[in-house]
Amino acid sequence: MKKTLYVVFVGLISIVFSGCVVKQEVVMDYSPEKQSALKSYPEVELSVNDARKYVLSKEKPGEFIGYYRSGVGIPYPVSTIDDVPLAEVIKADLIKELEALGFVSKSSNKSLIVDIKEWKFDAYQNANFNYSIDVSVINNKNKKLVTKNISDHIVIRGTFMGGAKAGVERDMPKIYIGIVKKILRENKEILVFLK
Repeated sequence: MKKTLYVVFVGLISIVFSGCVVKQEVVMDYSPEKQSALKSYPEVELSVNDARKYVLSKEKPGEFIGYYRSGVGIPYPVSTIDDVPLAEVIKADLIKELEALGFVSKSSNKSLIVDIKEWKFDAYQNANFNYSIDVSVINNKNKKLVTKNISDHIVIRGTFMGGAKAGVERDMPKIYIGIVKKILRENKEILVFLK
């Protein structure tokens, strides 16, 4: 009887900590708050590029954002929702952010260039998430006016029952919102050169 209970217990623990490995996705979405006294600024041409080495080399697809590991450490890739490339996800949300900040007029003389240098988490009991993004403003003569890097290493704590997967699903949406804000809304130097 004790042996049977032990086998059942070990089986349940294995299921909990290995997780379903068929198709793994993480929600990342941003809905910006509009400024109360909205001014009108020049329209900005936006370019978001996935410059991760493993994406450029075709080792990983553009929708890749990290790994969940099974109970024995086997990595399983995780993607964005509906396998939309990460650069497209971020670009769509930055377009909304630009509009919310008032960049709506018709004359365009500056470009906002966003290069994703790193974006990956590795989740076992906890998850280690690393990102590095270069944000640049270029004028209509193709002169780079400013470049700012935003980057961080974030430890995402797993939960007792759901492990790192549950922690990533809980925290990544909030982390993503914070990163989008750091790219533009909270990036004062970039905003100065865009206006």
